[in-house]
Amino acid sequence: MALRGQVFTKQIFSSDCFALFIDTFLGKTCGIINGCTLSNTTDSITINQGYFCIKGRFLNETSSTVIPIEASETDLYCKLICEVDLSKTNTVSQLNQAYYKVLQDESDYPELQQDNITIDTTGIYQFEFAQFKVTSSGITNFMSTGEMLDFTSIYAEMRQDVDNAIAIIEEEGIEDVQDLIDRLEAMLQQLEHDMIPAALVVLNNPNYIARNAEDAFTEIYNTKAKQKLVWDNITIDDDNWVGASAPYTQTITLTGMQSTYTPVLDVIYSSTLSTAISEKEEFSKISKIESGSGTVTLTCFEDKPSIALTGRVEVIF
Repeated sequence: MALRGQVFTKQIFSSDCFALFIDTFLGKTCGIINGCTLSNTTDSITINQGYFCIKGRFLNETSSTVIPIEASETDLYCKLICEVDLSKTNTVSQLNQAYYKVLQDESDYPELQQDNITIDTTGIYQFEFAQFKVTSSGITNFMSTGEMLDFTSIYAEMRQDVDNAIAIIEEEGIEDVQDLIDRLEAMLQQLEHDMIPAALVVLNNPNYIARNAEDAFTEIYNTKAKQKLVWDNITIDDDNWVGASAPYTQTITLTGMQSTYTPVLDVIYSSTLSTAISEKEEFSKISKIESGSGTVTLTCFEDKPSIALTGRVEVIF
């Protein structure tokens, strides 16, 4: 038995852990995020460009896929699905764990296999896009059945949970909780003001989902430009660390920075892969960033970077 870190320094965030988080956040629902519209003729079905999520795993139809359907002398009940099979192995260039598939049955529409793949590394989960019949004339009775993910209802559930908590606190008459109630109410108002419009920005722009989570949330915050400050291309010099032993510190001048700000530091990677890998390893040695009047101070609790890095500092209000 061993303890593994998730979102810890030098501990890689695994795909199954991320899928579990996303699936939990989405209320264990699967669905289409954007696009993936369907069209059909008598002998084919086309799935157009878009994004969808199956048990916390994001998939992207990058252009469009045409699925040929052969006519049948025997009437068939069919479902077009995307099947996730975690017993298969992906490569860097080839997705083998997910693929389109047509299920067929002569008596009724087939049942779907939907294992709990958020905890099973060998299970199968089938997400339905459409159902139709195939006869000697080809496709008939075609119906698009893929469900859309409803982010608005997800927020509504979050708000209801907090409202319920406030109601319990008020009913029990617990003392000195008015400040907590005020803070929760303010949090709800902020969520309603910021997060729902931001989520709609993501849904209406497929490029957001194509990027990694960090970039997506950065783009969301960019929709509130008046409440964000950015200092780009900051040099973190490997020769300017202060201290004969750990902890090491380095103070960098940033015009406009204030001691009341809460800064976030990120690294700007080189376009050369080998250099970027080294930068990622060295950047992980920086443990903390603190603001001052016109400055930020970086601290390394253990080791200090052995190479110069280029960084970005952001402050979001």
